Amino acid sequence: MNLLFKRCAIAFAFISTAIVAEVAKAASTDPLAPARAGLVECGEIDETAKTCTELADYLPRTDGQFDLTSRRVLSQNPQVVWVYRSTAFAEADKICAKLTTPDFDMMNFEIDGKEVGAEQAMQMRNVMRAGWPKLAEKTSCMKLVQTRTGLVAEYYLDGIIQIKEGRTPMKWVHPDEGYKLFGTK
Repeated sequence: MNLLFKRCAIAFAFISTAIVAEVAKAASTDPLAPARAGLVECGEIDETAKTCTELADYLPRTDGQFDLTSRRVLSQNPQVVWVYRSTAFAEADKICAKLTTPDFDMMNFEIDGKEVGAEQAMQMRNVMRAGWPKLAEKTSCMKLVQTRTGLVAEYYLDGIIQIKEGRTPMKWVHPDEGYKLFGTK
């Protein structure tokens, strides 16, 4: 029995390594390959706490694009999360989305894990609206760069790198790995 267990464990490790290698190989030519494999983007990751400041889920569509749902922590106490939905696509080695006014107008929010009502969501969008004109109808892209310490994301707006955004650590995670938004109880 013990020998059988060891053989199964070795086979599982080999298969897991092969799958990870294939996803990594595909990701080098297709930045959305991890999403096609069912992984979720965990931005500004804290590996120890298994938390992310942003979780982005990409659902493949038949036209080659993805339905993107991004949940990002805006504040801690109370925990305020924006929920932004858009269409994502691969552009060369980047993951991109067109920032549209209809998508902005549909953005929703959660406070301490509960979705806010339509009136409060509108008020919260209006607070953010002042910064919207410089983003509206532009293409926002993220390029994932492998470093010695892991993946980092570089951000672009209409093809121009956004230096002040810096490089943020990120990782593709499986939904069953237990990663959650920072501050989630």
